Amino acid sequence: MKVLLVLLTFLVFSFNAHSQATGNELPATFDDVAWLEEGARKLSEKSLDLAPVTSCRKLSTMFARDGLTDLQKKREWKKYNNKLIPLTGVVVDVDEIPLSDDYLAIFKCVNSDSLFHDFSLRIPGHKEEYAYSLNNGDKHTVALRLRDYGKVSGIDGDMDYFTIDKRGADSEKCKPTLSEVSRKYSQVIYKCNDQGAMFRRILFGTPDNSFGYYEGLIRSDSHEVGALLIDRIREETLFTRKSGEDKSASFHFKSGGNCTVEFAGKKAFENRVREEGVEDIALSYIPKEKSIDRNFEVYQKILRKGLLEDRRLSCSTDQLARLVLYYGLVMPYIEM
Repeated sequence: MKVLLVLLTFLVFSFNAHSQATGNELPATFDDVAWLEEGARKLSEKSLDLAPVTSCRKLSTMFARDGLTDLQKKREWKKYNNKLIPLTGVVVDVDEIPLSDDYLAIFKCVNSDSLFHDFSLRIPGHKEEYAYSLNNGDKHTVALRLRDYGKVSGIDGDMDYFTIDKRGADSEKCKPTLSEVSRKYSQVIYKCNDQGAMFRRILFGTPDNSFGYYEGLIRSDSHEVGALLIDRIREETLFTRKSGEDKSASFHFKSGGNCTVEFAGKKAFENRVREEGVEDIALSYIPKEKSIDRNFEVYQKILRKGLLEDRRLSCSTDQLARLVLYYGLVMPYIEM
């Protein structure tokens, strides 16, 4: 049991702040960041498939020039249409799009021999400052959602975004916008820079047996708060708030009661797990032979059959038990 507790302590205090969602009312500690959960959930509902690995020049040669016949292009484009991709190019020009608030930036691939341009990026109106920051001749790597292709227009893409209503008194909205696409873990990041928020998807596991990890996160040098959901256990949502100054941490699972569990550092966490008998509860559920499928199956069973509710634990002890089970069953498969 001591080995399990050491592992759980490391996991709980090593990971970034996360949060997840269900329909329950949030405790005051997290009520102001419910919109992070909404953003993570909206991201999990978007199509986030990455385009096949290719270079800017190869993509342009295939679809904007004569690398393929028109018939071949139609079939090959199905692999790329509406997919996400990072492309590096040199700015050729940026201008307003008529009858729209948006902007169009056109690029050549690095070392391109194209007479005109290789790809274009439609920039939404709320990213006006980004559009004005682009200078002719500058090299940029941009993340875009592929939309179309043509011999004259080159590859067309959008700076994809979605909208979150923060539901505040001033009806402030956040518009997370596609910021980064990485092949490692198929990571996709949308940022809402004016609110300092980031929303990301990461795939963990194996190519044949993966799961999606979605989070909304606000982080500063001394503090972070966020919302985490995982696609295989969408009924669960974990909220966390952590302080780097005093090492304190607060957690809330929406599958439990309307309360939080809080610790002033690792030692306090270990003491509470022992004193409240939570380690024994965890050991009664965590399988000896672990696998991705088996662990998620166990956690889903705990949620759907109300196994913790049957134990009639206090609200904070229930939250603590969920925390230990979540980090014991799910987090070992997440490499951060």
